[in-house]
Amino acid sequence: MANSDPARTDRPIAGRFYPAAMLGRGGMGEVWHCRDAVVVEDVALKRVAPEDSCGPIGQRHRREFDHLARLRHPSILAVKEYGIDPRDGARWFSSEVLSGPVSTELAGTLSLAHWLEMSRRVLRALAFMHRNGWVHGDIKSDNIRLRRVPGRGDSPDPVLLDFGLCQQQGQPPEEKILGTPHAMPPEQWLGERPDARGDIYSTGVLLYQWWCAHLPFENTDRSQLGKAHLQEDPVPLKQYRGGLPDAAISIIDRMLKKRPDDRPHDAGEVLAQLERVFPGPDGRCEVESESSLMAQLKYPGVGEDLPRLVLDQFLGVKDVGGVVLHLHQREGDRRKITNRVEVELMSRGLPVVGVDAAADAPLQDVIRSIPPGSRSVVVRIDDPDSATQTMQQAMQTTEVSGCKLIWWLHSSLAPGGYLGEFLASRPH
Repeated sequence: MANSDPARTDRPIAGRFYPAAMLGRGGMGEVWHCRDAVVVEDVALKRVAPEDSCGPIGQRHRREFDHLARLRHPSILAVKEYGIDPRDGARWFSSEVLSGPVSTELAGTLSLAHWLEMSRRVLRALAFMHRNGWVHGDIKSDNIRLRRVPGRGDSPDPVLLDFGLCQQQGQPPEEKILGTPHAMPPEQWLGERPDARGDIYSTGVLLYQWWCAHLPFENTDRSQLGKAHLQEDPVPLKQYRGGLPDAAISIIDRMLKKRPDDRPHDAGEVLAQLERVFPGPDGRCEVESESSLMAQLKYPGVGEDLPRLVLDQFLGVKDVGGVVLHLHQREGDRRKITNRVEVELMSRGLPVVGVDAAADAPLQDVIRSIPPGSRSVVVRIDDPDSATQTMQQAMQTTEVSGCKLIWWLHSSLAPGGYLGEFLASRPH
């Protein structure tokens, strides 16, 4: 039996990720700090063991990648690639490396200014999700980590993690709804599905804990803890730590209301309340940052039909190789469709590599980028009109070293130049 434990082998994970240190281990697998030999950069690798990859854990792992790939925001973990190790079937996805501490370690030590900045950034990420119909479902201090250790005078930069329980509001749940007992809203204890107001309750627990290093309810017995969430009032914050203005305490108290209808409707409402109480230095209320607003504009909301049509073209040629031409006149929508399709391809274990249409040796660039053990790979060509004759010649190759090549051209109009000649010469 092959040894699949990265800690007990000198071999890279999936043939390309060289583990440097384990960052964490939990019910969803392990997270490693690795060096990616293909793109030559450090990444965090979340890996599910082979024996769990085809079951519920593997499905939740893939779903987490799908959600994170769609929800691009400066305060949400940025994922890179998804794949399946051809040696043992272990599933993995790579992401940015976060070098800062878990937010739990900062609880009770934050100044008012840093507590406000942490709260604003997480609320902006949640507001982005809620506006687009998403619920995180597991907001807690352990699921937020700083991007880096803050230097003197730096503001903390929290990043929201662990989207395994994330779901679209109003859609049937994909599995039994779970959560973290100390942060679960009362309605979830009664078996109801969480919505944005459930995230608000859990975020209220988070803001409470960040300030005083205590949870509103600290019972260790699950039945007593459930009863406390349903019936009891939290210990007043001031009993643990003073210094938080009454207006901020009032916002947290409202977030922790038992009835969902008594809480703010979503994170945007909480953020607006916080900004009214604590405006910027010039007196203005800046509810959203520029980068947060840009994430909203880039959110890939293009429906399901068009991405599915493009995806089906790839699935039809993945065993033989070939060319997929994707034309869409509206550049913004085309890029959103491209993003959605790329996520789906990677989540199905079909790698996607990019190549410069004007490269001097495009085929060699592709060969160097193919993940080891791949049977098929999609080669995405941006700006096909800039392609050279060398690119035209490279696209005549549909297989290298047993790996099928699927060339992906996406543009607003049919390509001209060398690639136009190449497409015109192919049978339709």
